[in-house]
Amino acid sequence: MLIPPRKKTFGVDYQGRMGKFFSIHYSAQEANEMKEAIKNLSELRAQSLHASEATNANCDVSIRYWAQLCLLDKRIDFSQIGLVFTWIDAFKGPTTLSPNQGRMNSTALTLEISSVLFNIGAMLAFQGNTIHSSGGQENLKQASILFKRAAGFFAGVKAYSSRIDGAVSIDLVRTWHHGGMG
Repeated sequence: MLIPPRKKTFGVDYQGRMGKFFSIHYSAQEANEMKEAIKNLSELRAQSLHASEATNANCDVSIRYWAQLCLLDKRIDFSQIGLVFTWIDAFKGPTTLSPNQGRMNSTALTLEISSVLFNIGAMLAFQGNTIHSSGGQENLKQASILFKRAAGFFAGVKAYSSRIDGAVSIDLVRTWHHGGMG
């Protein structure tokens, strides 16, 4: 069974860029009230994206981060903030000869959401494969549930990646839009 690796990313300056945006477009009091929420969002991103293992707790953190992004997507036009999200294709990352290969940059929050969904799906698929490898009827049932959940998150990747303007990395488009791997 092919289990996709998680995508890699680089840091995002939520506190600097969003803090500046709120200080320009909102009152000083409102901007100040947003500081803690922005800090929490930044910490949630770090926890979500730097989790080393595909555990239930790490999946839960990533799902919480994704939920926060969905709320922000409805309330803020991220193209005005100037944050650049950079993600590396899970299957075709940089090489020594092509250090920018597989790298995608965008100010669109949909890239961040698609990539987070991809990583959640990858973690759930990894968990399902681990449980399935243990054998037994009950483990097979649990693995099946995890694979179905992973498929749901990969369907989300398809939905969000279709909203990204410009070129999209192979792992977000080709792999999932054609009904499976390949």
